[in-house]
Amino acid sequence: MKKLFLSLALAVVAMCASAAVGDTFSVGDLSYKVQYNATTTSYAQVEVTGLSTAGKSASNLNLTIPTTVAYNGTTYAVSSVAVAAFANNANIVTVNLKYGIQTIYKEAFRNCTNITTLRIPSSTTTIIYGAFLGCSALKNVYIANSDPESCAFNGLPVVAGMVLYVPKTHENTVERYSRVISSSQSVSIVKSSNAYDVYCDDGALLCVTSSPTKSTPGEMCVVGFNKNGGKVVDGELKPTCGSGYYNFSGYNYKLTAIADSACLNNTDLKRVNFSQLSYLEEIKSSAFDGCANLATANIDSKSLKYVRDWAFKNTGIQTINLPAKVRNFSELAVQGCKKLASFTVDAANEYYSVYKGILYDKLQLILKRCPEGYPSTELYESQFPATLQALSYSSFSNCDNLKVVFMHYGLKSIYADAFNNCRNLQTVKLPSTVTRFGN
Repeated sequence: MKKLFLSLALAVVAMCASAAVGDTFSVGDLSYKVQYNATTTSYAQVEVTGLSTAGKSASNLNLTIPTTVAYNGTTYAVSSVAVAAFANNANIVTVNLKYGIQTIYKEAFRNCTNITTLRIPSSTTTIIYGAFLGCSALKNVYIANSDPESCAFNGLPVVAGMVLYVPKTHENTVERYSRVISSSQSVSIVKSSNAYDVYCDDGALLCVTSSPTKSTPGEMCVVGFNKNGGKVVDGELKPTCGSGYYNFSGYNYKLTAIADSACLNNTDLKRVNFSQLSYLEEIKSSAFDGCANLATANIDSKSLKYVRDWAFKNTGIQTINLPAKVRNFSELAVQGCKKLASFTVDAANEYYSVYKGILYDKLQLILKRCPEGYPSTELYESQFPATLQALSYSSFSNCDNLKVVFMHYGLKSIYADAFNNCRNLQTVKLPSTVTRFGN
């Protein structure tokens, strides 16, 4: 009896034990081979070797290669696609490689002649020549890596008439891919929110900007929003992920940025609310540019530090508050915001302050930005702080209501475009203390 119990116990242990390096197994449509054992910071790693029996028998297969796979109670990270893993499989029609795949080896998808759509994550840094050779039906390729010039992309798929969608995580991704792909190849390159790593249930389209480990969270930025995914409700963009902490496939991530042009020209937006995001540090250039119906922007995240050029350009916002940690708010962030009447600043902010609704540096030495919808038509000496010494770049640009400005004695510098395009400005009085104009 003791021997029987021992045998049963050993069998249970064997069933729950992780596979050894070199072992193979199948889950769902895919077969895997163990490459590396687990460490304190990383899961054991497997390589995808091809379709399982179930996968081979499927028709019109929408193939997804996951970030992680669980087998016998053990979680494995999926890191690569093997040589010729899916070669000559005509039943595959779409391929979705999830974040975590680092390498696609040669001939991995050779002669998969029915693949029309391919998604490659930002984690992929190596695509060996010939990986997609003969994939003649490819029409749409979405790739989330923003820096192809630092990658080994010799096998990047290129098919005549194909559209390559590149991410918004860098302002120059189109130019970067144009340098990688020969101009003689008839491929269109388009920057798109759909070149993402993760589609969240709350509608956010996300790209990974810093890789996670088992114990350390990675970082993500928002590259777009799906209005039908629950993120935009009745015109309001308010993340439903709590503090901005996500978990996907066994890894944690912090939401740290809104990407360049993430919501460009999104006229569905009426309000944005980032007040609950504990890790948001940056709203990048043109993030909400052209959101003409955006009337309210609550950016009161406790962690926000940077608001870049044209972040809210040509929106309908009427007021905006700078939270405590903002250290760089571009003078151009609110260009074209004709309804913006005033700024407010958290009292704990060490870099900015407000005087009569106009934005200044903390010591009120520099006038940083007069809102373009400022209601007064005349500004006289008493309406500026006595400490003021300089008018910053574009400080009064596009302030159409202004007709008269009298600056007080003590002003020294007026930087470029300070009064650019003030179409109704008739009189400006400057004191003798001004000695510097332009750059």
